[in-house]
Amino acid sequence: MSWQEQAVRDWVREVLSAFDTQDHTVEVIFAGQAAPRPAKPYATVLLFGSGSKGDPDARTTDTAVGAEYKHVITSHRQGTASISIFGDEDLDMMEALELSLNDREVIDANDDRNIIVSHALGINRSSRVPLETSFESRSQRDFVVRWLNVRESTVPAIEHAELNSSN
Repeated sequence: MSWQEQAVRDWVREVLSAFDTQDHTVEVIFAGQAAPRPAKPYATVLLFGSGSKGDPDARTTDTAVGAEYKHVITSHRQGTASISIFGDEDLDMMEALELSLNDREVIDANDDRNIIVSHALGINRSSRVPLETSFESRSQRDFVVRWLNVRESTVPAIEHAELNSSN
């Protein structure tokens, strides 16, 4: 699990905690994990399609610290978070996730997690799937997740350079 997946899971869990009851906590798990499914309602998170947004930006500090320069490469990344919610309150929970995208406190919490979440193009998919004699309620929605990758390294400073040219 990457830090980005954990950050998305934390966002979903924070929003869906409003649906916790004294007897049940809405669990948020990673899609495809090899474990039994929790009791409903619960949500699954799948982060996929991570790609670069634009060219990386490389910067080197202007002044040497000791005998080294600090070299920083930043790149904007973007992926899709597919959130599925299972259980009777799936539509209300999905609406809460969508509304959280405009909630200043949630936006600030996501800033602290180093992610930005927004709507993905597409529609909210909801289904009532018959399973033997009962129906399974499920909603699924994709969200765009953006983050910044930062790589830092040190570069030795050049104390003295001499150029020789011959004609």
